[in-house]
Amino acid sequence: MISVLFIYLLSLSWMKWGNLIIDSFRDINLPVDILRGKILYKDIVYPYGFLPPYLLSAFYFVFGVNILSAILLGIVITVAIIVFIYKISRFFLTQAQAALTVITFLFIFAFGFYASTGIFNFILPYSFASTLFSLFTTGALYFFIAFIFTENNKKLLLFSLFIFLSILSRPDMSIFVWFGFLFSGIVAATMDKRVNAGRLALYIFLPVLFGFLSYLLFLKLNNAYAGFKESIIDCILINASNKLGVSFAGLDHILQNSWYIFQSCFYHLVAVTFLCLASFILSRPDCSDKNDNFSVSVGIIVIFTLFMPTTQYFNPGIQYRCFPVILVAGIIAFFIRTMRRIDLKRNISLLALFVVALLMMVRVILNATPFHYGFYSLILGLICYYVFFFDLCGKYFKSALKLTDDNFSLYLFIFFTFSIITSWMISAFSYSTNNVFIPDKRGGFSSRFSIETMAFWSTVEYLKDNSSRDDTVAVLPEGVGINFFADRKTSLRYYTFLPQDVKAVGEDNMLSQLEKAHVTYVVITARDTAEYGYHAFGKDYAQKLYAWILSNYTLVQQFGPYPFTAPEFGIAIFKHK
Repeated sequence: MISVLFIYLLSLSWMKWGNLIIDSFRDINLPVDILRGKILYKDIVYPYGFLPPYLLSAFYFVFGVNILSAILLGIVITVAIIVFIYKISRFFLTQAQAALTVITFLFIFAFGFYASTGIFNFILPYSFASTLFSLFTTGALYFFIAFIFTENNKKLLLFSLFIFLSILSRPDMSIFVWFGFLFSGIVAATMDKRVNAGRLALYIFLPVLFGFLSYLLFLKLNNAYAGFKESIIDCILINASNKLGVSFAGLDHILQNSWYIFQSCFYHLVAVTFLCLASFILSRPDCSDKNDNFSVSVGIIVIFTLFMPTTQYFNPGIQYRCFPVILVAGIIAFFIRTMRRIDLKRNISLLALFVVALLMMVRVILNATPFHYGFYSLILGLICYYVFFFDLCGKYFKSALKLTDDNFSLYLFIFFTFSIITSWMISAFSYSTNNVFIPDKRGGFSSRFSIETMAFWSTVEYLKDNSSRDDTVAVLPEGVGINFFADRKTSLRYYTFLPQDVKAVGEDNMLSQLEKAHVTYVVITARDTAEYGYHAFGKDYAQKLYAWILSNYTLVQQFGPYPFTAPEFGIAIFKHK
């Protein structure tokens, strides 16, 4: 069934992922430049680890420079995560419940389309580094839990390998989950005497050591120390106070987001209590004796009656806001059980799951939705979500009300399935609007019918017809997809000139780079950057860059309104004088 649903979602959304201007094509075009001889960090500014772009470069080398090669990598990542999610879930949940966890991941997270850009999905994401980080972290957790249950040292070796790969993908996020594994390892070694503490410590610390040495070797061989500092270290420091990052974490409106968390917890509690009482009533002899299907049929009616008026509280915007509370509650519960030596292996494993899941979602701690960074950082939290309600809550309510049947779990299963369907309707509608497919030798793309779409492809065709393969093109402030589809290289180190990029690098440094690069064509897109606190390139920020471009380049073509002179999207193409 999971395979059928995956194929359905893939076919329904085929070529409709991502955005032509915003984010999607940085990771897709960067490996092309690597194949042309550029060196990461030294010649290209990139805020993540070196494994993702070189892995996609290998896919391009084998399968050709085509968007389909990137999609293939996305499919491989998604399928691998499905396997690990299911395997982790099966340690603690039934087959049906584990399948529900995977199905929720597919519909809500892997193929979710909630933001207008459509860049937060697993097939063609805004960042392959983020989805690879999710894959390797999920794999590491599976092998860690498998080791706790089996004490098989091969599982521990694979755990260490996956942590190492995670560090090579996203070192900034990996350090958080590593501390989660460190804490869980200390608990395991302390409470379970059968665990070899020295060996466990070795395998926990080895990936950090090898990760550090790998970065050191890469930077030394490529003389890229300065570029690494600019790409990653400076980027982390800027993002710590970046308006967009703060917003995604929910720290810009702490009280409001705390209220959403409370609402989500309250409505979950009401729903679960209501379903439990329904199960209790329908399990009474006068009801259960009627026939085998009576309680199930009535239960479905009860669930539907409950769900319809509360749909607004069980959608992607608020349903998963309860994650922080659930994870903290689970950590407390499983830590207490571990200290009491109750079902030790199982509770140590659950403690590890909940701790790592909480640390993995630190970037969306008060804003747990699949809309933005949550699409990859809530994956382990999703497993905890179902463990919490099916296992912790389920056992508690069954014990409190002395329920002898399993109807309560069945009602919960149906209820959560309803929530998947209603949430997916949002994404399905968004995919249906991306109905304009433009074929291209590099794979083409589906987008909404808009001025932006037409201006983008008109720019691509203009550059194909009016420039040579040796000409260089720089797109400001964002839109490297133009380079990818026009097959025109950039001689700059930067793919984006967004407010945080200008702040991190320094406008004078960027201007110096632009002067030395002798770029043939400069393309300015009307990419609104209001989410960073500045609306228009050249007006609200980067005025020096814009003034220099106007002094040294001539406007040769324009599609749509001149950028930032009208509400509609527009693109201006300049050629060096």
